[in-house]
Amino acid sequence: MKIRRLLIAASAWVSPTLAALATFSPSTGINYAVGVPHSTLTSSTHRGDIFISVSFPAKYQYVAMGIGKQMAGSTIFVVYTDGQGG
Repeated sequence: MKIRRLLIAASAWVSPTLAALATFSPSTGINYAVGVPHSTLTSSTHRGDIFISVSFPAKYQYVAMGIGKQMAGSTIFVVYTDGQGG
């Protein structure tokens, strides 16, 4: 998958070791990937870079991904098209 290769390459540029890469590709054609560099996982402040990649068919107007234990109070990332197919 091209997105996965780009995500791995981007994280390798920032940090020499990618500690975690998670992907999710349901049958809907929406693909999510999250990469966390080793330096982020081992940071004493629990802060650092993460890389998120989302791709989806043009038939969808938007997709979203949430992180957290429940909807209330979670961080939600929303990606939407420009209305012209991009």
